[in-house]
Amino acid sequence: MRTKIRMRQLACCRRSHIASTLLGFILLGAAIGYFHIRTNDSMIEKLLHSFKADKKELQKYFSKKESDSEKHFFTNVTTVYEQKIKSFPEVKPYEWCSNESSQFPYNSTYVEDILKYNISFIPKGYKNPCFYDVCKTVGPVSVRSLRCLPYFHLIGVDKSGSTDLFARITQHPQILPNLGVLNKETSWWPWTRYGHGLKRLVRKEPFDKYLGYFDSAAGHIQRTIQVNKNRSNLDTGDLHLLITGDGTPMDFWDFSGWPQIPQNRNQTIPKILTPHLIKHVNPNVKLILVLRDPTERLYSDYLFLKSGVQTPEAFDKAVLQSLIYFRNCTRRHNVRKCLFDRELHTSVRTRIHVSIYSVFLKEWLKVFPRKQILIIRSEDYSYNISSYLKRIFHFLGVVELSERDITIISKRARAYETGKKKKIGPMLNSTRVRLDNFFQPFNKELVTILEDKKYLWRDTKEKMRKYLEKLEKKRLEEIRNETNSTDHISKSRTLSLTKEQELELKPFMNTDDRTGSKKKNNSELSKW
Repeated sequence: MRTKIRMRQLACCRRSHIASTLLGFILLGAAIGYFHIRTNDSMIEKLLHSFKADKKELQKYFSKKESDSEKHFFTNVTTVYEQKIKSFPEVKPYEWCSNESSQFPYNSTYVEDILKYNISFIPKGYKNPCFYDVCKTVGPVSVRSLRCLPYFHLIGVDKSGSTDLFARITQHPQILPNLGVLNKETSWWPWTRYGHGLKRLVRKEPFDKYLGYFDSAAGHIQRTIQVNKNRSNLDTGDLHLLITGDGTPMDFWDFSGWPQIPQNRNQTIPKILTPHLIKHVNPNVKLILVLRDPTERLYSDYLFLKSGVQTPEAFDKAVLQSLIYFRNCTRRHNVRKCLFDRELHTSVRTRIHVSIYSVFLKEWLKVFPRKQILIIRSEDYSYNISSYLKRIFHFLGVVELSERDITIISKRARAYETGKKKKIGPMLNSTRVRLDNFFQPFNKELVTILEDKKYLWRDTKEKMRKYLEKLEKKRLEEIRNETNSTDHISKSRTLSLTKEQELELKPFMNTDDRTGSKKKNNSELSKW
């Protein structure tokens, strides 16, 4: 009995001890909370005292607002994005974490800040610019993977033969295509980066998505080890000699997304454009530019895009509308601002802005040295494909091909040639004159930049003039032959009447008419 009483007393003591301990913690927490509140109150009082502010001024201080709600939204999403990238792993030289790009909020007001990325390429072993991505995801797993940027960009221009040229370039065993449209175009730098399409808006794509266009090429590059015949690449350590490229022609001229670049925020004139961004991530990239007679390029572009009724007359009206739009814009702004305007690109039915080469080329030459850009005329390339292929391969620094291989590549069928032009016929001569006059000052500026008069396209215009004269002579000859043929048929036609018809028409005919005489009545009857 005493033992039971003793056990109960011990249990009570334990309960009271636990209760007192809990009570102590509660009281301690209350004391700390009280002290914290008092401290905050005193801090607020000090703040009020130091600012000597009334109620309105204090509210203004604590509730400072952005004048633009979009800027406020961008600040919020950027803060969240920057908090995320703090958890990215530290990288060593020649490494980069793609999470820094893939987690960028696509619905933000501004685009990804490419100038914040510092990517260093593997210095030896790879001819193509490549690096290791330590955050590449394969399904749910994060791996360390080789990623590559293009060794070269075929930057334009639309309807100048760039698709055909890229298809031939990638026939070289050392040059790989990409995973873009036609295994050529990614459209990332001018369009999808900003959420732009040809005429409509699309979902924005991060830089990590752009790298994905070259993942297949990166795999080939990593798996393929080559040694030059003279083994000269062993000195530099380059054993992976395959390269890849980007053939987006809009890269050259479409800068209309510039207001979304963070460095251009609140600017009326852009400071940073596509050339600056490409130079930052890929400073030694090689650039190829194909230019065509601006007037002829515009007509092919109109027919290819089906921008309106497919006739020379409809093209003439569309040209006039575009010229009026451009003239009205340049009355309010300078040419540069008008050409970089998204509204111009989506409003006109003929893209005259694409053919104003000099303005865009100046932007590229502000960033890249002239030796880094190979510029050729489309007409010269079409006339002597094999010669220009040799020139391009030399520019890219790839292995020289045999004459037989060059001939095989050059004799391939033309890729994506606009066949409608042959059916529809050439543009009206009045349209041609109007466009030639419009583009003339820009062509002269291009001649000054490149120090070459061939970019006036006088020789090709003379060939076109002779070609049109030949077509006109052929057309007139066909009309003349058709007229002669009709006259001959009408003259040889004779009147054949039944007996009933002869009796019915007898009052209107004489006997000579039935024998085939060429009197007036007979000629009238022949018309029946």
